[in-house]
Amino acid sequence: MLLAAAERPLHLADRLAAAIQDPRDPARVTHAMADIPRARIFAIACGYEDANDLGRLRTDPAFNAARQ
Repeated sequence: MLLAAAERPLHLADRLAAAIQDPRDPARVTHAMADIPRARIFAIACGYEDANDLGRLRTDPAFNAARQ
């Protein structure tokens, strides 16, 4: 929750996403570009270094609390 509280006013994930060119088809996009680095940052902060853990983190209470 501390990380989310720090990320929100600074808009770190939004600023990072703005620097990344998004080649995806807008009609097929499910997640905003800012959500991708935000999820990765929070996953690393929760101790999940592998990107393949994000599917499992959907049900992790600590991860979901951090995103709130």
